[in-house]
Amino acid sequence: MLNDCTVNHSSCARRLDEDTYSTVSEFILDFRSIFGNCLRFNALAGDSFRPVAESMTRTTEDLMHLFVQSHCAKPLYPKLLYCWKSCLQILDKALTLKNPEDGYPTAHYFLHPVSFYFGGQLPHEYLEKVRTPIDFGTITSRLFEGTYQTAQEFASDCRMVTTNCKAFYAGNQEGALFILQATRLEQFLAPLLDGLKRYDASQQGVNAKKLAQNPFIEDLTKPPKSFMTSLLQFLRGVSYPDRATKVCFGFLQLSF
Repeated sequence: MLNDCTVNHSSCARRLDEDTYSTVSEFILDFRSIFGNCLRFNALAGDSFRPVAESMTRTTEDLMHLFVQSHCAKPLYPKLLYCWKSCLQILDKALTLKNPEDGYPTAHYFLHPVSFYFGGQLPHEYLEKVRTPIDFGTITSRLFEGTYQTAQEFASDCRMVTTNCKAFYAGNQEGALFILQATRLEQFLAPLLDGLKRYDASQQGVNAKKLAQNPFIEDLTKPPKSFMTSLLQFLRGVSYPDRATKVCFGFLQLSF
């Protein structure tokens, strides 16, 4: 089941305030979904939101490990796939492929569940021909929710997208165009997914997996007293018109 696509920063903050999260993993899944949803629904090549979502994910994962997981020996939430950034690059590259006939993105009809393109319902006999429906939007969500724990799982789902299309439209002349696009996309992705497999099996990949399990944590050192004293001296020269700020500043001075 996919996460609610309305998950955002405000809804996460509200649930924290209302204390409705029962586990750390539940909170982190919601937080990750913010970025996963952004990538899922801003699926145009070169979209300015995509690099922002990637950067925010990278920073958030580092902060969660530093302030949450590093203080507990037991895993509190599933880690993202160690090569998630490489996987995202593959998805980004897939978005750049265009049909030579019309110039439209080849991945267009593979970005969302099949039901999305058929008025919310799966086509007749679809589940009889396709055992496991999958699309690149769902793959994106799984990648950012930490569902994939191996590169092979990610690659298998990517290949299944085009395999499902060809299985459903096989022998159907009306689906010839979709089969053509699926084949084009399949051929485009093949070397990228093969490259991911080679990296995963390489020593570099093995080292990256180990680092992902035990990432480097920078020491958070306390600022020197001289710095804090100079900051207080600066603050003393500032005028505070409201009483609350004066009270807070008074307590700050008492700590030194």
